[in-house]
Amino acid sequence: MATSFLFNSTNGLDMYRNDSVIQGLLGSNFVLLNLAEFLDWYMPDPSRTTPHRAAAAKTPYAPTLMRRQVSYDDKTIVARDVLPRLASICQDISEGYGQYAVQSLLDRSNQFDLLVALHADYNDVDRLGKTTTVSERKINKIAAFIIVELGECKKKPKTVSVNLICGKNIQLYPRGVPAFKAAILLGAYLYCIKNSNLDQEGILELASGYTNAAGFMTYTKLGFNYDKNLHGDNCFADFINLPMSVNLVKMTPETIINLVGDVTKRRIDNTDDPTMLYKLKPYKDTKKNELLLLQNISNILYRLELDGGKALTHYTSMPPDTNPDLYPIEKKLINDYMTNQIKVNGSISVESFRSFMNDKKDRLIESIGVSCRDGTCDYTIRCINGICNFLGKPDVFGGKHKTRKHKIRRHKTRKHKIRRHKIRK
Repeated sequence: MATSFLFNSTNGLDMYRNDSVIQGLLGSNFVLLNLAEFLDWYMPDPSRTTPHRAAAAKTPYAPTLMRRQVSYDDKTIVARDVLPRLASICQDISEGYGQYAVQSLLDRSNQFDLLVALHADYNDVDRLGKTTTVSERKINKIAAFIIVELGECKKKPKTVSVNLICGKNIQLYPRGVPAFKAAILLGAYLYCIKNSNLDQEGILELASGYTNAAGFMTYTKLGFNYDKNLHGDNCFADFINLPMSVNLVKMTPETIINLVGDVTKRRIDNTDDPTMLYKLKPYKDTKKNELLLLQNISNILYRLELDGGKALTHYTSMPPDTNPDLYPIEKKLINDYMTNQIKVNGSISVESFRSFMNDKKDRLIESIGVSCRDGTCDYTIRCINGICNFLGKPDVFGGKHKTRKHKIRRHKTRKHKIRRHKIRK
């Protein structure tokens, strides 16, 4: 229970935490603790006062004992009490789901690991008001956490997946403290895998798919792509969630850290991001409504690809206006599709549904354009059969983009014959 199979010094956790880029992101606001350190802090030995970690230390995660170790049995008891309560900080999922996810992992303790981000003053719990218990005050010191699982994907028993990642609402932060970046925890996950003997890849399911914009952008930034091969009963069975993976074979530890700290920007092509949502992220403010529509269309398309039959039933088994499982935008999209099928006397099928949504996606992306002011766009986008490309200066957006090659019409110049006049003698 108290042993971290992934987040440990052997796999480079200390090197990651002490790297100058990561230290710059953590600043004086946050610290990272692995499972053993977290449980040791949460329930320190009552017979000994817990010494404070030196705030100005150059290597705050030096492998020295901070306190006498609590027994394994005691930590197991504490873990079963506190870990399910971690889910209370999750803001994007129900607390019940979070508690279930954590509890199910506790039943397979040798297969999961935990990394927690705490506020830097995490030891100052006794200075707070006495209206709450010490354990509640300690929970309030948690900014975010990540739980990973070994073998969640049955066909990949040596692959570690992200099972749950949560962050506290920024409104609950101490005044003046910036929001913790989830990329720091994800970077630690990838960094420790890279330094381990485990499969050199990271996998996860993105809840709500592309409409979970913050999650999609963070995962894509660190190298994750949509991976339909992960879907299935022996891996990720829920077709509603977006399966994603990242190949770490050619990625160095330094590259991972640089991506986390935005020292290096990921360059992405159309194969890696067929939705173009990642490349269009600079326009999330000026094109908010269009991008939201694109997210929902992209969700429908990947779900049709993962399990066409289930997706078709999910979206069209009842009139869209009365379907409680659909969001308002989805209801309008489905209604447009059904109305179109009636007009053309077409049947409702996976093929017609996919064709309709692909066409809608192409026309939407072309209508978005980029860098638009007062109706004038410096660059445009063209889509053909679901493949969209920027026309103009592709390097502006990062990655390799195909541009249409326009044939240069070469005009032949007429050669005028020089008329030579004979001179009469």
